Amino acid sequence: MFDSSSRAFVALFILLSFSSVYAQTKVVVVPLGGDDPVTAICVALGSTAGCDLATVIAGTASAYYKIGDNGPAGGTVFYITDGGLHGLEAAPANSPDSPPVNSPNSVWGCSGTSIAGTSTAIGTGAANTAAIVAGCVSGEVTAAEVANAYELNGFADWFLPSKGELNLLYLQKDVVGSFTSFSYWSSSENNSGFSSWLQDFGNGFQIGDDRDNPLGVRAVRAF
Repeated sequence: MFDSSSRAFVALFILLSFSSVYAQTKVVVVPLGGDDPVTAICVALGSTAGCDLATVIAGTASAYYKIGDNGPAGGTVFYITDGGLHGLEAAPANSPDSPPVNSPNSVWGCSGTSIAGTSTAIGTGAANTAAIVAGCVSGEVTAAEVANAYELNGFADWFLPSKGELNLLYLQKDVVGSFTSFSYWSSSENNSGFSSWLQDFGNGFQIGDDRDNPLGVRAVRAF
């Protein structure tokens, strides 16, 4: 596509543009004699689509993630969609930046009060958490409040996973790691007002349990 001198010039120009946009997150060395320096930068970004000369220079080339990667907020990616462009990341344990995400365990709270509109589906955990925080005013420190209060690397959009999302997290528990509690709360109501869904991280069973039982909390976020 280019002769050797043109390749060197284009590579250097792209590298300087790339560095000014991505210096805080990525470092890449582009061989000046390479046939396609844009591809080298896209590969370094983890981008397999939507990445070209224009998007690299503009800083809009998208990062693609795989399960086990560090996510945009610094959590561990445990679920991906759109080839890795979107997905879910779980909070790491023992983060110094926020309230604990594993211990102490927390109650689901508001026993006897139905939280209207919670769902078990993947993609509903954030809405569930917001509904619980708004609708549960019992004065208890609830699992949803713990997850909602979590903050890491400037990201404060964490939530308590829905039943479906919690199962995805369970399936990748060995990748994510540091699960110190036996069972974890989801943000999905089971029996209106009295029980909610938990997951046993030993055998994978999901059952409805009394909301007053203190269980583990692991915050997650979508990207």
